[in-house]
Amino acid sequence: MLALPFLLSLLGTAANAAITIYTDIPGVNAPLTTSTAPFAQSTENSAYSSLVLNPPEIPFGLQKDVPVLLQTTTPAGASIGQKGSFLGFSVELSIADAILGYNSTVLNPPLLNYLANIKERAGHGPTIRVGGNSQDESAMFPTTFTDAFGHQRMIQKWRVDNGNPTETPNINFAIELFYTMGNISALVDADWYFGLAFDQPFNDSNAMTVAQAAENILGKHLIALQLGNEPDLYAGHGRRPETYHIPDYFTEYSHFLNDLQLQNLEREKIILGPSVCCTWTTLEVLEAGYLQQFGNWINTIGVMHYPANNCGLSGVINPQDIFANYLTHRSAQTFVENYLTTAPTVIAAGLPFVVLETNTASCGGFPGLSDSFGSALWGIDSALALAAMNFSQVLLHVGGQSTSYN
Repeated sequence: MLALPFLLSLLGTAANAAITIYTDIPGVNAPLTTSTAPFAQSTENSAYSSLVLNPPEIPFGLQKDVPVLLQTTTPAGASIGQKGSFLGFSVELSIADAILGYNSTVLNPPLLNYLANIKERAGHGPTIRVGGNSQDESAMFPTTFTDAFGHQRMIQKWRVDNGNPTETPNINFAIELFYTMGNISALVDADWYFGLAFDQPFNDSNAMTVAQAAENILGKHLIALQLGNEPDLYAGHGRRPETYHIPDYFTEYSHFLNDLQLQNLEREKIILGPSVCCTWTTLEVLEAGYLQQFGNWINTIGVMHYPANNCGLSGVINPQDIFANYLTHRSAQTFVENYLTTAPTVIAAGLPFVVLETNTASCGGFPGLSDSFGSALWGIDSALALAAMNFSQVLLHVGGQSTSYN
């Protein structure tokens, strides 16, 4: 499962030569050719970076032989049972059409083949989350959008100065997106998390329509609706007053869920939260009474976690300087140590604990590091450590062309 970011990156190598696109999309003429510029010069986007870091020195005294004692009974301290689909994917809403397909009838064949292989090997359909920073200022429309070439698109986006270091665009999406997701499920048995907008919790009529459409169209393949994305960063990104904190968040949450109750959804326990990442901890939110107030709605506790950031918040980080950090087991241990108390609290409440979004670094990762074999080793080690900590799922984030881990 770790290979999707690398698969999509490999698909980008088509920019090395002219390609022919065959399509039944009305108004699109084939063949269509691209520039034959050298790969490294074809774009400045991070997804196509040719940077290769120098490998760090092999650690001294590396333990190569690890004895494993096989047992016929469950050993003490074993984790909860895990599915073969433990690793999944988080897709930024703003680029969902680029990853999933043009619309519900023109799906991306490489993605479908890849997900079908996962299903065959894992014994279970893959899990995909659609959301991210771009979900909070999104709105759904009943029809598709006409682009500058006269084509009908299911995602419309525009960039605004919203104070977010990830430069997240505002998003309109068509209900067609849910039919696209539903058709993928019909082919590869994919299950979904979908993010609801929470930018204006007291003006939530569109989000109510989104919740109804997601449940009606995706049915059993909808695991949960994520309500809000990283609310602990709302104040810092200018979306809330500077004094915004957990009690204010609970007030907004309560209002939103009261409105959602009026929609008569088939499932009441359909919400994933609190989806915090940085300035609040999940444990703080739980201890403030999150489950006591909203437990009737919550079916999953989700967190967002990156081991580093490339947001420029602490100056420029040279990926070569930190590459070695990803190649020791200490990195995985540091990841899970953040949840030594939180995980048992969630499990005691009878809820699954999910890392809804992670990768090598927030704000797009690091060139030369995030697309390296070393980062894949880090992903495997961290995922297994999280599985042992009783997380139920870990989703690797997929962003746009400005993202190094693509």
